[in-house]
Amino acid sequence: MNFFPRLPRVAPVFISSLLLTVSVPSFAGPEAANRLFREGLEEYLAGNYVPAMGIFIEALKEDETHHGAKAFILKTREQLAREQDEARRALREQERLQRRLEEEREREEALKRQELEDDTPEARARSRAHSHYLKGLEYVSEDNLALALREWDLSLLWDPDNTELAALAERTRRELDIVSRANLLEKRIGEAYTYYQEGNLADSLEAWREVQRIDPASPTAAEYIKEIRERLSQRERDAYEARRSEQQKREISSLMEKGRDAMSAKRYSEAAGKFGRALKLDPGHEEAGKMKAEAEKALALKVGELLEEGSALLEKEDYAGASRKFHAALQADPGNRQAAGYIEKLRRITSARERRRRQQQVRRMYFDAAGLYMNGEYDECRAVVDEIFELDPGNENAYKLLDRLEWVRRLTSGN
Repeated sequence: MNFFPRLPRVAPVFISSLLLTVSVPSFAGPEAANRLFREGLEEYLAGNYVPAMGIFIEALKEDETHHGAKAFILKTREQLAREQDEARRALREQERLQRRLEEEREREEALKRQELEDDTPEARARSRAHSHYLKGLEYVSEDNLALALREWDLSLLWDPDNTELAALAERTRRELDIVSRANLLEKRIGEAYTYYQEGNLADSLEAWREVQRIDPASPTAAEYIKEIRERLSQRERDAYEARRSEQQKREISSLMEKGRDAMSAKRYSEAAGKFGRALKLDPGHEEAGKMKAEAEKALALKVGELLEEGSALLEKEDYAGASRKFHAALQADPGNRQAAGYIEKLRRITSARERRRRQQQVRRMYFDAAGLYMNGEYDECRAVVDEIFELDPGNENAYKLLDRLEWVRRLTSGN
């Protein structure tokens, strides 16, 4: 299932021929070069590398010292060469993908017929899982990995044991993250060069700092940051530092507010994380340090109480009650090894025979919970998940669904 075609957004051409065919309006001097560079940057970021190359070359003709034009001519050459290689690979992969799509569409029809004949939760789940998987493949054929990933995540909701698809979804997620970071990096580099050529050193310095944040190993960013800081007058340097300080204060204020909200809601792990981020921005922030310590202390107390209560219930062989306590402890502190150890102990205590007897019931309950999740009935879904944990304390699929519910909660709460 490893299909990642990359169809070129422009037809591949040889650079030597494109230089003879691009026509760009003519201006004069550094101002014109900056204007052309901005136009070229827009084309470059949109993936239109052929016209971008021509515009960067015209910018360099207007100002042969233009740093941004020089840098992006090299970048565009690399992108054009890469597109030619990707175009050849894409043609081969597209053929393979079309064959796979035909096979999966046939399987889709078979699963629909089976669902009509065998009207069971398992049959409906298989059909829905495959339907989302197929839609994902179709989006891959359109070179839309973001929508493909969305469909595969929905497929995994109905078929959480599909390790092959889970691995494919994870690879796709990493690829999208890499592409997103690369696009953001190139946008910031373009802005940094533009501000520099315009003489707007303070904004250029800010843009180069952002480049360095995304790519800490960038030697170009380090060089420009050093040069600009040396060129800034004391007055400009003070103004820049004052602006940065104000931005940092606003960010810290936002983190502190979110941390307090999390504390009020007794989400101590989340609160500690927010206060920790504020403290990283300003190591001397006394309130952030104090609140982080309070959140960590409250978290330790809460988790300790839950583990103690769970252990007492375990002693009384109240496995369902113990399971609820241990899962609550793990949800409050996701990395807590003691809670995870207790849950594993519960799994071992439950006999193999009992697990087999309950397996079918738990599976049906999971499909009910998945349906509630798909309908946006998150509270009802959580209630069913809790019931699953009572029957099967270590059910991995219910854990995955619990992670989805936590993601929704964070998304809707803005944290």
